[in-house]
Amino acid sequence: MGRAICRCGQQLRTSAKSGSQIQCPRCEAWLTVVEKVLYPNRVLEQKRLDQEPDLLLHRTHFDEATQTAPESNQPNQSVANRRTRSATSSWVLFAFVLLVATLGAVLWAYWGLGGSDKKVASVDNSVAFKATDSKQLDWGQIDWQDHLEANPNGKQVEQVASKIAETGRLLDPVRFWEQLDLTGFEKKVLSPGGSFLAYQEKIPVKQIVDGMKTFPVEALSKPNAIASSKWDLMGFYQGPESIGVLVRYFHEPLDLSKLAMSESWISGLSQMLSVNEYFNVAKDLCARRGTSGINQNFFEKKQGLQDPTVESIFTPYFGYMVLIFDSSRDRFQWIDAVAIPSEVRLSRACGIILQKDWYAFRKKTTIEPEQTPSGWGIEGVIDVFGEYESRDEQSLGSDLLFGETRPDGEAVARIDRSIPGISPSRSRDLVSVALSATSNYGLLKARVADYRKNYPKDTGLDSLLISLWLRHHSSGRTGMTFDDFGSVFVDAADRLYQRYKDPVLVDIKARIFWSHGLVQDSDDQLVISERLGNTSAFFFQRQIEGAIERNDKAATLSYLTKFNTFWLGQPGVAIELDPNSTWKNLQRNWKN
Repeated sequence: MGRAICRCGQQLRTSAKSGSQIQCPRCEAWLTVVEKVLYPNRVLEQKRLDQEPDLLLHRTHFDEATQTAPESNQPNQSVANRRTRSATSSWVLFAFVLLVATLGAVLWAYWGLGGSDKKVASVDNSVAFKATDSKQLDWGQIDWQDHLEANPNGKQVEQVASKIAETGRLLDPVRFWEQLDLTGFEKKVLSPGGSFLAYQEKIPVKQIVDGMKTFPVEALSKPNAIASSKWDLMGFYQGPESIGVLVRYFHEPLDLSKLAMSESWISGLSQMLSVNEYFNVAKDLCARRGTSGINQNFFEKKQGLQDPTVESIFTPYFGYMVLIFDSSRDRFQWIDAVAIPSEVRLSRACGIILQKDWYAFRKKTTIEPEQTPSGWGIEGVIDVFGEYESRDEQSLGSDLLFGETRPDGEAVARIDRSIPGISPSRSRDLVSVALSATSNYGLLKARVADYRKNYPKDTGLDSLLISLWLRHHSSGRTGMTFDDFGSVFVDAADRLYQRYKDPVLVDIKARIFWSHGLVQDSDDQLVISERLGNTSAFFFQRQIEGAIERNDKAATLSYLTKFNTFWLGQPGVAIELDPNSTWKNLQRNWKN
């Protein structure tokens, strides 16, 4: 298996042969595949970035066949002497390789830090990230206002924020991040409190933003795997020089085309409908959502590659972000964003999130204290759990939220060992809860209770729990009891609903009840959700299943028609131009 690391930070594994060329799916640069990419503490050679566009760390191979063998056939030479000469030769060669490696590392540090005007860096814990253990939160416990009544330009801010939220609903990261004011964001990134990595490495902020446009806002929501997308404004906060707008996003994880052609779906409908009756009212349920060209590159241009997990500071499928607007000027500009529950600004996190491999490489050396500008601080680990210290210096979000599956036994043991070394305690406690929600289920209830004692007003834990449930437990019935497991997620949805009166949370409660076999409780919540003006693919799916169980043909056709209209109303979904292939598949699979 060959590997390569691109200058943009993308790390790739590929089945392509060593020496061949592959294209980076993020920045489209061409990379040379090597047999193995050595990590920073074993690097013997590095190409200068100004000579090569791709950052590849090549392994220096030592050809044992070229070693000078002892002359075993020399006269009067004892076996002991031959062994002594062989051992001496090996040690000399080892010492030579070690010397080359040391010189290479020193030269890299000398040049990698910017040239002859900078001293060779050395590890110095005095300039490493230091966590502060405070229970004061910036955004998780704010009492959000319904409107900016005290601000004469409040309506203008609401209109701009609504436009951004509507663009987020399109599931198109290109159009979404184009609304971010590049000048204002750059000022945030390159000022104290921003990304020290971007400042130190002189990474162009435009390059960072272009990188964010290549994957979904919260990393996982591929357009055709989302049945509905809801972005809504939840509240406003007026600061001295900025305005914060709280936005809730919910991406319903369901591929409708797969549902519409699934055996269980067709089996139930074919009991009372002919294929013609079904096709006349619901043929567009197989329609696909269109994506931009850049999104197509990200989602489809991966032949022969096994890419590492893409990660975000925003929790997948469900979560809250705060849009930060500059209110110091007449024209309101979106200049930054804050993720909840991490409480980390995007301007702080963007360097590490998009340059994880490069950052890990550079962590092996740190700049000297006098070279750290006043007010700056080196980044710690940054992910959905916040910014924190960790012995492993590795993000845990990729294992617990963004991986393809829940963490396996080896990963669980590794995370469990790392938890005591995490600081501050809030991040440590969030990681502990997330681990319990994905593996150590019996500890979940107690860990959530302990967290709420310390942070009673923190909505971050509740939004994290909802995201974890949608990520790992929403696809079917669960084997855990409701009182020990499901009730924790329902309580989280209740707490958020009491805070924001958001009907989406009622729909999510219905899903949790259904996953535990509490069908009546689930249906009752869906009735409330519809009364509050909220519907979803899950709502229509349950109404159709209920009508089939009652043998109510009229209701089945009615809800199928509404479901078809609902899907066509989602952004980017177009009417099927050539339904013949869908028609043939339905005819082939229909039961009557």
